[in-house]
Amino acid sequence: MSRIPMAIHPTEKILYNSHPAMLRNNPLLFVLASAAILLYGLGLLIFLAWWFEISDKTLIVSDRRVIYKEGFFRHSEIDIPLSQVSTVVIKQGIWQTLFRVGDLCFGGPATSGYEIEVKGFPYPYRIKHLILANRGW
Repeated sequence: MSRIPMAIHPTEKILYNSHPAMLRNNPLLFVLASAAILLYGLGLLIFLAWWFEISDKTLIVSDRRVIYKEGFFRHSEIDIPLSQVSTVVIKQGIWQTLFRVGDLCFGGPATSGYEIEVKGFPYPYRIKHLILANRGW
């Protein structure tokens, strides 16, 4: 279950809340880790480390803002009001396109680069559509 930040206002509606995809983002590592479980039992450690890395990253899109959180012990949180998101860029390789995952970059009008860059999230075009449909332009 994704952690929802305490700063979410009670009237704020969550439109999207997810972690990066595990299997679909890296199918080769998934197959190799599965084989390592069967052969040596080391795959279990690979899965545990991988899950720990994936589950500490959360992307939340509400009706007011985009929030990216990461970290178990040292937390980092970035948020951009939806009205200030001027750029949503999706980057996908061949495997990401086939498995419907992608890297997303969110930028505001006052930045030269991207304020939030996230990797391996499922259904990136759905996320982009949610942001563009709700930003109030």
